Amino acid sequence: MEEVLGYLEELGLTQKEAEIYVKLLKSGPKTGMELSKITKDPAPLIYKILKRLEEKKVIYKISSSPMVFKAYPLDIVTSMLINEKERELTRLLHTREAIIRYYESYVSNRNDLEFDVLRGVKSTMNLLSEVIERAEYTIRLFISEESIKRIYQWHKIYYERAYTRGVSLKILTSASDLQAVEPLAEIAEIKRISFPLYTRFVIKDYDEIVILTDSDIEDFCIALYSKNNNFTRTFSDIFDFIWECCQPISSGKIKGIL
Repeated sequence: MEEVLGYLEELGLTQKEAEIYVKLLKSGPKTGMELSKITKDPAPLIYKILKRLEEKKVIYKISSSPMVFKAYPLDIVTSMLINEKERELTRLLHTREAIIRYYESYVSNRNDLEFDVLRGVKSTMNLLSEVIERAEYTIRLFISEESIKRIYQWHKIYYERAYTRGVSLKILTSASDLQAVEPLAEIAEIKRISFPLYTRFVIKDYDEIVILTDSDIEDFCIALYSKNNNFTRTFSDIFDFIWECCQPISSGKIKGIL
């Protein structure tokens, strides 16, 4: 009987439902109170299980006063449970197909890829220009000394435009020559960190990030672009934490060292 109980559970009955059904099948028609005495389970629990079994069409009521229940034959019950499993599988397959269709439609129609890898200096810098132009609130840069030269070459005018729109520009840099970044102090707050940077990133408004290598070689310039909220928020938190740790070292806009 343990194997029968196991099969009934696989077909969708709970352990207790299977036990009560088998008891009723073996003993013949019974009231809830009689089953409670047989199983040693509380009568309210037995009646709840009997109601569920009746709804699943595993048992049926042959008398209402008192309520007497009888089990359907095992072959009828197993066939019915198997048919229900088959219907459930069909529903799941239809749901799966609908989900796949929806996802494929979503991916094909969306314009904001969560992650995108760019190779080459021009494609990377063009994307970065677009990100800067989209900024409405703040831009945070985590850059090396070499990256400062690229700002002058590629993006200073874009940062200036952003600044005139009211965008706040914050720069964390590992540049040892603070004079090199002074021209940027006219449009940005700048703080210096003491440890070297080999990768740099630019965060726009907490919702876009471009992570870049420091390579000047066209084929080796690779960038990762993302609009993934968790990913961008993590880098934003890192930037903000380091920014707050920097202490002022002068009265100018170049403020601190970590």
